[in-house]
Amino acid sequence: MQLDDALWDALIGDLYDAVLQPDQLGAAVRRFEAVVQSDGCHLFATDAQMNPLLHVWTLDWADEQAISADYYAHYIHLDPRRAHMLNTRVGEALQCSQIYDERYVQRSEFYQDCLIASGGRYVAGGKVLEHLGMVGFAAFNRTQGRPDFNAQEMAMIRRYTPHLARAVRMLAERQQWHLQAVASEEGLSAQRTGVIALAATGRVLYANACGERQISELGQLRGALLQLEPTIQSAVAAAHATQQPQSLQWLGRVQQRMSVQIWSAPRSGRERWLQTMLPGTSGVHTLLLIRPLGESAAVTASMLMQVFALTAAEARLAQALVGGATLDDCAQRFCVSINTVRTQLRGVLGKTGCKRQADLVRLLMGMSSVLT
Repeated sequence: MQLDDALWDALIGDLYDAVLQPDQLGAAVRRFEAVVQSDGCHLFATDAQMNPLLHVWTLDWADEQAISADYYAHYIHLDPRRAHMLNTRVGEALQCSQIYDERYVQRSEFYQDCLIASGGRYVAGGKVLEHLGMVGFAAFNRTQGRPDFNAQEMAMIRRYTPHLARAVRMLAERQQWHLQAVASEEGLSAQRTGVIALAATGRVLYANACGERQISELGQLRGALLQLEPTIQSAVAAAHATQQPQSLQWLGRVQQRMSVQIWSAPRSGRERWLQTMLPGTSGVHTLLLIRPLGESAAVTASMLMQVFALTAAEARLAQALVGGATLDDCAQRFCVSINTVRTQLRGVLGKTGCKRQADLVRLLMGMSSVLT
């Protein structure tokens, strides 16, 4: 089958569309398989402990449930293709018949008891992920009785595989953002803490579940625009004028007293708040943290990760510094070098908009006081 420009553009577009609709990845791969006459693809990724993270199976001629269970439990450790591809570049496509000859195949437990026993024979593919301990591979198959992939088909597979690798990496990163967001959301919700991010226009860019319930206590919501009550709006203006967080106690419309802390986004523009919640959005102008009075709470790592987009290591460091630890204490406690700690501190300062460590401690202690 000839691969003209229009068809190629459609095939690649399908891949990148699947980043936002992961359940469509299998269908996107099938459309490419029709071009190279593949009999099915096994696309998978595992973590460092070989636990499956991504699994796409289009081998309609094989028992997916039985073979997948056997593969991840046993044959993944014997798969010579995986061992070989671990040492190749991400996105580089290989043809297994050019690596393993017939004599090797006849003596291989993996080929004889897994691939050939299930009806497969020839395979082409490559490594499509190597990121943060995750590794992924794609294998396009030809069943028994069919010839190996020819030169033209291999050329198309080599052209397609780098794009497949990029899409898989984007999917993996998206999954990480999602998991981090869910963890942060659950941590804040468990403490009944609301987070609301506003644009300069008053448009609500983000509100967690608690924040959504509390929005009406702070002002009038018209569409996506929040018109804050005058007292809160004055505190917002003060936060932006001083570049310091403002705290106040507020009596809501249902006679519930709550504490409100207000931050202005860093002026430098080097960092963006709520990156895990709003990837690609740079318009966060004001951040509101709301909590009912009379309940105790601590500033948690998940809260710092959500509000300031800190990494887990950065949030751990920030918590320790607020607790009175020195940088040397943190290096010893977390079994890292002092240079690593200083690098993490620079990241925390940049993301919180603070210039010095003392400013950071004051900011986070203020955040703790408004919660308690």
